[in-house]
Amino acid sequence: MAELESRDPAFQTAPGTPDHWYEDLLGAPVISLTPVPDSSAILPVVYTAWPPELDAAENNHSLLAPAPLKSYIAMAVIAAAYSEEGESEMPDIAQHCKGRMAMIEQALTTYGRGI
Repeated sequence: MAELESRDPAFQTAPGTPDHWYEDLLGAPVISLTPVPDSSAILPVVYTAWPPELDAAENNHSLLAPAPLKSYIAMAVIAAAYSEEGESEMPDIAQHCKGRMAMIEQALTTYGRGI
């Protein structure tokens, strides 16, 4: 959004030939074009999907897995997010999370051998 706003503060309403697209990740799943097309056209949708709903009655909105796996997945997500190049890039935090992932892997491996 920052890039689009820096190009044109009125990018959501300015008419013209589209050269960028953006997705609304906060509200409804909508893909928009900027500048706003000044003529009609057909755009192919390559792929769109949503994860399946979890059965609330069966597993209370959670997946069955060992507790340490929750920490591992959380560290993996945070490490990936802070590794991305851009405004929120923080390589030191990403590296710290990767270190924690290695520690959890080692603990799970040792636990798996019964030591």
